[in-house]
Amino acid sequence: MSSHTLGIAYGYHDASASLVKDGRLIFSTTEDRLSRQKHDAQFPINAIRECLEKGNISPKDLDQITFHEDPYQKFSRIICSTFAGYPRTRREFSSSMLSWLKGKLWPFHEIAEQLDVDPAKIFYFNHHYSHALTGFLGSGFDDAAILVVDAVGDWACTSIYSARWSNSKPAFEKVYESHFPHSLGLVYSAFTEFLGFKPNDSECSTMALASFGEPKYVGEIGKMVSQESDRFTVRQEFFNFITYSEGATSKHFENIFGEARSASSVLKFSSFEKIADPKNQKYADIAASIQSVFSQTVLDLAEKARVATKSSNLCISGGGAMNCVANSFIMKNSKFENYHVPIDPGDGGSSIGPALYANLTLNDQTRQPVDLVYLPYMGVSSQKNLDLKYLELLDPRKFLRFEKVLNSQAPTNRWKRKNCTKENGIAETVKLLVAGYSVGILNGASEIGPRALGNRSILIRPDDVAVAMKLSETVKKRARFRLYALSMLPEFALKSLVLTGDIKKYRWMQFTAEVKDEFRDRLKAAVHIDGTTRPHICYQEDNPEMHRLLQAFEKNTGIGAILNTSFNESGKPLVATGYDALIMFARTSLNALVIDYEQIIRKEDYYAKNQTHIHDGDSPILSVEL
Repeated sequence: MSSHTLGIAYGYHDASASLVKDGRLIFSTTEDRLSRQKHDAQFPINAIRECLEKGNISPKDLDQITFHEDPYQKFSRIICSTFAGYPRTRREFSSSMLSWLKGKLWPFHEIAEQLDVDPAKIFYFNHHYSHALTGFLGSGFDDAAILVVDAVGDWACTSIYSARWSNSKPAFEKVYESHFPHSLGLVYSAFTEFLGFKPNDSECSTMALASFGEPKYVGEIGKMVSQESDRFTVRQEFFNFITYSEGATSKHFENIFGEARSASSVLKFSSFEKIADPKNQKYADIAASIQSVFSQTVLDLAEKARVATKSSNLCISGGGAMNCVANSFIMKNSKFENYHVPIDPGDGGSSIGPALYANLTLNDQTRQPVDLVYLPYMGVSSQKNLDLKYLELLDPRKFLRFEKVLNSQAPTNRWKRKNCTKENGIAETVKLLVAGYSVGILNGASEIGPRALGNRSILIRPDDVAVAMKLSETVKKRARFRLYALSMLPEFALKSLVLTGDIKKYRWMQFTAEVKDEFRDRLKAAVHIDGTTRPHICYQEDNPEMHRLLQAFEKNTGIGAILNTSFNESGKPLVATGYDALIMFARTSLNALVIDYEQIIRKEDYYAKNQTHIHDGDSPILSVEL
């Protein structure tokens, strides 16, 4: 008889649910993909319903339900930290007690009540152990050192685990842990806030801005944080981790770095045009400094993990593992032989590892490490809620009220829809890309995690900076210093990138790579100011349609890579369903929408009606019939 385990994570940010059947992950999604509220922390009822629908089961059929953290340990941290700072922490105490006593302290009761299941089926793991489980299970390694870096879990902020398979079961041992408030992740988030970005959301902006600066303030940051042989320490006089209502940084911090950047001020740095911004250079230098300290500190922790575990394999997990610059720094400078970053190493992925572990250990499953390896495409189907009658709403001449409600930037002419076979759909998509269209791809099941890997992607040709800038300004609404990624054929990646070791670790955009000089002009729209890109090396067995698209694009252009960014608007999660994609298509200046490579919708007057010319400077280089 089959065994089913449901993993649940919620309460802080990126709530999610995952379903494991007979030792294999079969579905996972974050709640925000369905609620459309980015980083949604609420009980993931919609994600759970999708899990049960995918498994064709009811809650009564579940053998176990796992929860991703220990609420009692977390509550003890809240109590201790707010009491320790009282009366200065009275605001934190009152707000925390209200939310915790109202619901956060009783997640098992909520789970049992919402799903109408026996509470005895519910098991919980501490927060960092959940990250460690997700980091290791799915790696395919027989043994590994696991480094977990994030803001804060129950008490832990950084931890190291040793993991190994024995008698077809995984076993874990904790070998190091630093506790709140000594958090490298919180330090990085504090700098993110100081630089004018949203903490726990826009750390990627800090990482991108760092490439425009010099690490001039490493010494100053070194006075704030230190990594000794047995502990990591953060000097609390510089930060407000306990009195967080006062802002993340203190007056002592501001005495060193000056006034924080206003979120409304414009940073003019641009990778596209190689533009500096002297007025804001100090902020770029601060970003470069915290990135340097973060990368070096994580490397030191990785070395500690290697010595403690004596493993040649490293798994990196937790929110800190989303920092692909630090991941690459570790890979280039550590002594490990193999590396693995899970597809979603943050809180959204923390429902996966506990569910896999419980299903294996509590149901007498016999599995080998390779059996647990999973692909990213485990989310919501593209056909969910897809009713092609919605296409009628995409005629702005006929539905002006609908257009006004959605604040559409669509052209005034009727949009063209075309039915295709998959083969023809891929060929037609290549034509649009070659012609300079920005193309939204909605294909099959959505990806786990925040990386767009071909099924919920916006694609453009990688050598057209003008299209990339328009994409940033009118679709993504993001700063020009933010880096775009590349989806690439393995053979082309080997020719065009400087890669380290086994190139398969570059499959999920978790590492950066330097673009070789002779290819930078052909890939210039996705090459950062420091000459790097974040590659998604696409293998046929991972995503057959995306692989075929890359092959066809290379045949037409000689470039085996396409610029790839996530299919979402600023402040919104990735689109999940066909309805989400149609709405975004209506709301933005995205030029074309491809659904499963069988439906293609394009805005008729984006270029000339019958012919499009792509220009490099003043000279046309391409003419394409559409």
